[in-house]
Amino acid sequence: MDHLRRSEEHEQAAALALQAVTADPVTAVGMLSILHVAGRQADVEMLLRLIASADSATSGTIVHALHASADSADAEALIRLLRKRPAPDVAAAAAAFDRAAGESGAASGNPLLAGLAAGPGDNLVAEVARLRGENRDEDASALLVVIGQGAPPAVFEAAVALADRRLTADAGTLLSHYADKAAAADLARLFLRLTEVWESAALRVAPVAAGRPDAAAFLAALRTLVPRVSPVDCAGMVAERLTSRQRVELCRALTSQQALDAVDDLMGWCIRHDDARSLQEELHQAGMHAAAYHLAEKRAETSGRYEP
Repeated sequence: MDHLRRSEEHEQAAALALQAVTADPVTAVGMLSILHVAGRQADVEMLLRLIASADSATSGTIVHALHASADSADAEALIRLLRKRPAPDVAAAAAAFDRAAGESGAASGNPLLAGLAAGPGDNLVAEVARLRGENRDEDASALLVVIGQGAPPAVFEAAVALADRRLTADAGTLLSHYADKAAAADLARLFLRLTEVWESAALRVAPVAAGRPDAAAFLAALRTLVPRVSPVDCAGMVAERLTSRQRVELCRALTSQQALDAVDDLMGWCIRHDDARSLQEELHQAGMHAAAYHLAEKRAETSGRYEP
């Protein structure tokens, strides 16, 4: 590379350097280290610019290699350069970072995602809309993943903005991300509102809420929001938007959380809506025999006939 540069063949020198560093992330880390030791800061900056201009997957993998080598200064410099690229490119680089982290068994935490998700939400939503309009669905979906990594309020705002642009499927995807991360009380307020104005979104959110490790807290918060609704009907607001299998998983979650009253409410709603026999069979199939027998007893209290 130095020989080519002395011959003023700068383009060939750059191409050779790019070929070397993109062939193997370890090589990139090693070259940068050598240049630092030699005090060749201008070449360090040149090399980082070349890496940032490479394909997104390669750039993201090298960011991970720099992080893994504890070269945080070069990693941050490369991330700053990458953030100047279009959002889908950064999303692809972030996905490559995650793949490299997964293969190495490294702890989670993606600086590329964090940086992009913290960016202006309106810009990212506009970018998703543009990509959908150009039929670049894979890039749009990658960008949705990035937006979903943001703080719950920002994710919710982005979902509303997408709905305003009639991208309802994308809005539903983001609401699912929100439902997975928001506080139980905030999620209960959102869910109640969705049942009133946006049923398709409520159908997306209900299974996520039911599958949370604090599903009992979510149901308790929901009950406080509708004090005039019976606990059974409150449980039904969620249950009617779940498949039979999802109701089983909700029973399992509530049982593990010691929310037995909530389990009874859920079973009571199923009995009232002639869905108890199906739930009982599903509980047996899932190995939740005690719950299935309890449901049978509750059914017997209503019908006068015990069916195990």
